Amino acid sequence: MRENKNVATKLAHWREKAKCRGKMIHYQNRKILDLEQSRSTWKKKYYEEKAARHRLEKSLGSKPKENKTLVSNHSYSAELIELCIGIRSAGGCSYRGCVKILQTLLLLLNLEFDIPSFSSIRNWEMKLGYYELAQSSAASEQWALIIDESISIGSQKLLLLLGVNLNQYTFNQALGLSDVRVLDIRLNKSWKAPDISGVISDVIARNYQLKYCCCDNGNNLCNSLYISGLEHIEDCGHALGNWLEKTYADNQQFIDFCNASTMMKKQLILSEYAEYIPPKQRTKGRFLNISAIVKWANKLLCLAQQYEKSGAEPKAFEKIKWIISYQEFIKKLTAEQQLINQVNKVLKNNGLSNGTVLECTQYIESSEVESSLKEFMLDYLKRTRAKLPGMETIICSSDIIESIFGLFKYNHQKSPCGAITESCLSIASYGKKTETEGIKNAMEQVTIVDLKRWRADNLSITIQQKRKKLFKNTS
Repeated sequence: MRENKNVATKLAHWREKAKCRGKMIHYQNRKILDLEQSRSTWKKKYYEEKAARHRLEKSLGSKPKENKTLVSNHSYSAELIELCIGIRSAGGCSYRGCVKILQTLLLLLNLEFDIPSFSSIRNWEMKLGYYELAQSSAASEQWALIIDESISIGSQKLLLLLGVNLNQYTFNQALGLSDVRVLDIRLNKSWKAPDISGVISDVIARNYQLKYCCCDNGNNLCNSLYISGLEHIEDCGHALGNWLEKTYADNQQFIDFCNASTMMKKQLILSEYAEYIPPKQRTKGRFLNISAIVKWANKLLCLAQQYEKSGAEPKAFEKIKWIISYQEFIKKLTAEQQLINQVNKVLKNNGLSNGTVLECTQYIESSEVESSLKEFMLDYLKRTRAKLPGMETIICSSDIIESIFGLFKYNHQKSPCGAITESCLSIASYGKKTETEGIKNAMEQVTIVDLKRWRADNLSITIQQKRKKLFKNTS
C-alpha cells in the first residue's frame, strides 16, 4: 500500500510538470506567431516606405553625385576640411563643439561623411594659418602695414603684423577681416624697437612693398618704424583717446564722477536696483571706450529728472539722484564725445583724404565744444595729411587689429594651459574665404613637421609642460 501511494505521488508531480511545460510551449508558440505577424507588418511598412522614397526621388530627379576633392595623405576631402574651418571661423566655437555640430548636421540632413576628431580640425586650422603666412606679394602690389602687440598672455606677448592691399581696398567702409592679410605672427617676452624692425624687414624680404604703417603711439612701435624707414600714421581713435586721457585723467570733477559711479555700482549690484548700475569699464585704455559710460550717464540723468518731476519710484530716485549734480559736466562730455564719434566715423570708413579733411573740419567748426579739442583735431588732420601728400587716401584706423586680438583672446580662454600655443597660427585664417583649391594646397604643402618646427622657433615651454615634466617620475 505504501509503495502504491509513493507511485501516485510521483505521477501527480510529473503531471503538474507536464501541465506547466504545456502552458509554456503554448505561450512560446503564441509569441512566435505574434512576432511573425509583427515582422510581416514591419516588412510591409518598410517596402511601402521604400517605394514612396523611390517615387519621391523620381519626381524630384536623381540625386546629383557628390564631388569630392581628394587631398594627398589625408582621409578627408577638401570640402569637409573647408566646412570645419568655416564653422570654426564663423561660429567661434571650440574644436569639440565643431565636432558636435558636424554630428548634428549628419543626423538632421541625412548626410554621408566621416566625422573627424577635434585634433584633426585643430591641425587643419594651423596648417591653413601657416600656409597663409608663407604667402608673398606680387611685385606690382602696394601695402599699408598695421602693427600692434598684445597684452602679456602667460609669459609672452604676441606681435601681429597686418597688411592692406592698397591696389584692391576701396575706402567705403571700415576695415574688415576680409580686407587684411596677416603678414607675420611672432611671440616674445617683450618687444623692443630693434626686434620689431627685424620682423618688418622679414616681411619686406618676402616682396611686400610697404608704403606706410598705421598704429598707436607706443614708443617701441614708433622707434621701430623710424629704424625701418616707414612713415608712421597715428591711429585716429588712439589719438583722440589720448587727448581725453590728457584732459580728464587729473580732472577732479571727472574723478569724482567716476568714484560716485563706482560706489553706486558696489551698492546696487546685488540689490533690486541692479539695472541702474554703469557698464563695465576697461582698466587699460578706458578713455578709448568712454562713449559707453557717457551714453549710460545721459540715460540715467534722464531717468533721475523724470523721477524728480513726477515723484515716481522714490526709492530708486534716492539711489540715483546724485547724478543730477553732474548735469552740466555730462552735457559737456556728451558734446565732446559726439564730435569725436562723428570724426572717427568719417575717418574710419572713408580714410584720410582732402575730402574727408574738409568734411571733418566742417563738423569741428560747427561744434560747441571747447577750443582745445577743436585745435587738437584740426592739428591732427593737418599734420597727418601732410605726411603722405602724394597719396590720395590714407588708412588712419587700426581698429581691425584690436578686433583680431579680441577674437584670439576669446578663443584662447578655452585653452587649459593659459599660455599661447601654436594654435595662434589660426589668426591668419580669421575671416578668410579660402577656395577649395587653396585648402587642398595648404593641406598638401604644410606638414606636421613644419608646425613642430614653427613651435620650436617661436614658442617657449608652457607652465603645463613644465609641471608635467616636474611630476613625471613622482608616485
